[in-house]
Amino acid sequence: MNHRCLKWLRREKVIPREGAVRGSDSALPSWFNHVLDLVVRVPVEGLAWDELAVLVQQALTADLVRLWTYRPEEGLRLLAQRGEATAPPKDVTRPAPSGFERLSPWTLVTGPLVGTSWEAVLGQGDQTELSRDRIAQVLVLPLHTGGRVVGRVDVGRRRALAFTEPDRAHATLLAGLLGLLIGQLVSCSEPSASERAARLLRDALATATSAREAIVCLLEAVRWRSRAEAMVLVRWTGEERAELVAGVGAPGVQPDPAAIASTRVAMILRGVLLQGRAQEWRDRTIVGLLFPTGVSSALAVPLPEHGEMTRGLILAAWRESDAEGEEEARALLATLGANLMTLLVLVNEEEQLSGARAHAQWVEEVAGALVEQGEPGAVARAVWYLLVGRFSVSAVGLALRRGTELTLLWVTKGRPHSLRRDVAGESPLAPYLTAGRVTRLDAEQWERWRTVLPQDLRPVSGLVAPFPHGEGAVVVLSERTLESEIEGWLERLAAAIGAHTQALNQRVDEGVARERRERALVDTLTTEERERRELVEAIHDRVLQGLASSLYRIEFTLRRAEQQPIEQTMLELEQVRDLLADQIATLRDTIFRLRPASLDHLGLVAALRDYFSQLKRTRGLDVEFLGELRERPAPDIEAQLYRIAQIVIEQARLPAGISRLAIRLRQRRDGAVLLVLADDGPWVGQEMWERLPGIALAEEWVRLSGGTMQATGLADGGTAVAITVPARRE
Repeated sequence: MNHRCLKWLRREKVIPREGAVRGSDSALPSWFNHVLDLVVRVPVEGLAWDELAVLVQQALTADLVRLWTYRPEEGLRLLAQRGEATAPPKDVTRPAPSGFERLSPWTLVTGPLVGTSWEAVLGQGDQTELSRDRIAQVLVLPLHTGGRVVGRVDVGRRRALAFTEPDRAHATLLAGLLGLLIGQLVSCSEPSASERAARLLRDALATATSAREAIVCLLEAVRWRSRAEAMVLVRWTGEERAELVAGVGAPGVQPDPAAIASTRVAMILRGVLLQGRAQEWRDRTIVGLLFPTGVSSALAVPLPEHGEMTRGLILAAWRESDAEGEEEARALLATLGANLMTLLVLVNEEEQLSGARAHAQWVEEVAGALVEQGEPGAVARAVWYLLVGRFSVSAVGLALRRGTELTLLWVTKGRPHSLRRDVAGESPLAPYLTAGRVTRLDAEQWERWRTVLPQDLRPVSGLVAPFPHGEGAVVVLSERTLESEIEGWLERLAAAIGAHTQALNQRVDEGVARERRERALVDTLTTEERERRELVEAIHDRVLQGLASSLYRIEFTLRRAEQQPIEQTMLELEQVRDLLADQIATLRDTIFRLRPASLDHLGLVAALRDYFSQLKRTRGLDVEFLGELRERPAPDIEAQLYRIAQIVIEQARLPAGISRLAIRLRQRRDGAVLLVLADDGPWVGQEMWERLPGIALAEEWVRLSGGTMQATGLADGGTAVAITVPARRE
C-alpha cells in the first residue's frame, strides 16, 4: 500500500457512495474521497474504469474524458471514455506522439485546441477526433509510475472556458492516483533485479520448446537489458576444455568456437571458474583472444556449481565501456545463475534424448526447479505460461489440500487472483483429487463449479491432474476443447509439483499470516487515529466551546442582573443550565464510546445493551438484542468481545448502509462465549469481506484469544457474523 493510501486510511473511514461531509479545515475536494475509495478498496483488475472517468469528468467540469494506457510495444490503448462524443472502439490502440515516452512527471499541457502546440502529447488523429466532437479547450496529462510513462488523460470542454489554476491542481492530484492504478494495470512499476530476472525466466519458459532455446531467450533478454553487443554461454567439460553452447548478438561480435576451445583461452576461463566470482576485462590482449576486433570490455560470470561433471560461465562483451550495463548484467545473472545452470544440465540430457521425450524431460525438470524456488502463486503463473503458448489454456489453478482445508490459487490470462479457501470434502474438486489420473471435468456441472472458479470465466473444457496421495492438483480450464496431448504434460507437471506440497502449503500459510498482520496493523492505525480525532472533536469543538460560551453568558447575566427583571435573569440562567447539560451529555457519550463503565461493573451483557441503546438513539438503527451468560468471562475477554463488536458494526457494517441489526449473545456448555451479529446489509463475498476496514483487526483479536470468527450471507440478502471465544484465555 502506498504512502498516500496509508495517510488516507489514518485520516478517515470508508466514504459512503452518497458523499462525505468534510470539516471546514479540509483542503481536499469531496470527490477525492471517492477516488481514494476505489484506489484502496478495489483490486486493479476489478476497477470500474468508466466510474473513474466519471469522477475525473466531475472533478474538472469536463464534457469529455478519455483514459489511455501506454506500453512501448503497443502504444496508447483506450481504457475508458465518458462524455457526449464519438466513441472509438473499446481497446483501440494508436501510436504515441514522438517523444511521448520521454515526458517528465507532472507534465501538463492545456489550452485551446487550435493555437496550442500538442506535438508531444496528442497525435494528429487525437486532434481530429476532438475537433469533430466540438472540443474547444483541452487539458492533457501523461501518467507516470516509477519514472516511466504508463498512460494519458485527455480532458475536453466544448465551451471556450480555460482550465483555471485550481483545475490544474486537481488534475495533477488525479494524475498521481491514476498513474499508480494504470501503472499496476500495465505492470510498469520499477521491479527489483530479482523480479526482473523472474520475468525474464517466465517469458523464456513460455516461448521456448527446449532447454537450449530457453538459454538463448534468457541470454538475449539479459543482453538487451544490459546493452551488451554479445552474450554467450560456455560449458566447461570433464575433459578440461571449453565449448560454446549458445550465443546471441551481432554475428561480427560473436566469438569463434575454435578460439574458445584453444588452450590459452581455456586457461583464462579455468581461472574464472576456480576463483568463483565475476571478472571484468579491459585488457586488449585478453579481450582480443575472446572476441573480434571492436570490443573494448568484457565480463565473465561463472555459474553456480551444479555437480562434478558440468560447469559453465557467461561471457558478455561491449564495444564501449558501459558501467551501468555491466552492473545490470551482474545483477540479472546473479539471480538467473542457478536457472541457467539447471538449463545447461538439461542441455546435456537433450543431446542424449530426441524429440518429444527431450521436451517432456525439460518441462518436468524446470517445473521442479520452479517449485523449489518460487511462491505458490509464482508456480501457478509459471504453469500457465508453460501451457498457454502450446494449448488454448484460459486459466490454471493450483489446488493444495491439507487436512480438511483446500486452498486454490488461480491464474487467468497471466494474472493471479486472490487466494481462496474451501472445505475439501464439500468442494467439487474433491472426487478428482483421489482419481489417480488426469480426468476431464464434467461440463454438465459447471454451475456447481461456480464456487471455486474465477469470476467471468466461462470454460468449455477442463482437466484435473491430481498430485500423489490426493494432496492437491493442477487444474486447467479452456474456453475451447483441450487437446488430448496436454494430458501427458499435466501428468508430468503434477508429479513434479506434487513432490513439494508440504513446502507450498507452508509458504501459503506464511503469505496469509503476513497479509493478515499487515491488514491488522493498518486497521489498528486507522481505528486509533479515528478515535483520537473523535475525542478531540467532542472535547474541543463541542465541550470546550460550549463551556466557554456558558461562562460568557453567566458573566453577561451577572452584569445585567441589576438592570433587568428577575424573570429575565432566571430565563438566561436556565438557558445556561440547558447548555451545560448538553456538554455533560456529550462528555458522557464520549467516555462511553471509549470504555463504558458498565463493562467493568456490570459485565459484557449490560455494556452491549447500553451500546445498542446508544446506536438506536444516535444512528436511528432498529436494534434487537438478546443476551445472557451463565457466568462472567475473564475481564480481558469481555473487553475484547465488546471492542470486536464495536469495530465490526461501526467500521464494516454501518458504512454499508444497514438499517436493522440483530444480536445474540450466549454461552455454550464448554463455557465458550458465542456472539452473533446479523444485519440487512448485502453480503459482499468472503474475499471483499476480509478487506473491509476493521475486519483484519477483529479477526486478529479473535485469533489471539483462541477463538474463531466466521461471516456469511443470509438467504434474505443480509450478512451474519459469528464470533466464538473461550471464556478464559489459555
